[in-house]
Amino acid sequence: MVWQAFSRLMSRLSGAARTAEPIGERLVLEELRRSYDRQHAAADGLSTTLENPFVAGGVIISLAATVKVAVLRQSLGPLFWPILGLALLIYLALFVVILMGMRPLRFKHPISHDWETLAKAYFDESEQTALRQLISDYLGSMQAMHDLNRVKSRSLKLAMPLFMATVIALIAALWL
Repeated sequence: MVWQAFSRLMSRLSGAARTAEPIGERLVLEELRRSYDRQHAAADGLSTTLENPFVAGGVIISLAATVKVAVLRQSLGPLFWPILGLALLIYLALFVVILMGMRPLRFKHPISHDWETLAKAYFDESEQTALRQLISDYLGSMQAMHDLNRVKSRSLKLAMPLFMATVIALIAALWL
């Protein structure tokens, strides 16, 4: 059964079963694939951007504590430890926000990875029907990718002020 479906697909792709060219569907599908790839690249970029404040914040906290303890060893101001504690709490909140944006989210692929599902949806249909099904599947995947990017973007918008607050608190700890 699977081999027969595969043979029918190959004969259609070779042009043997083509009667009309579904050019419109092919053009739409091509643009959808490009758009899907751009959304996927944007998700990767957002993930990388989300990681940056966390890494930079950790380095800044370590440097601030080291500078204060090593250079000004003779006197630590009475506000240093409370403000450093506040900076660490803000940094912890930053960590939580970044984890929420980076948590394992499911990517919705345009087509199934199951042979039987593919055979039912695409192989026993006309080329135009299969293309329209694929267009529909891409639209659903793109909406899911858009939702994923929205979550990451929201996390990034929350992470930036937290990062700045961490830096400001550390500067205050060094000066006070």
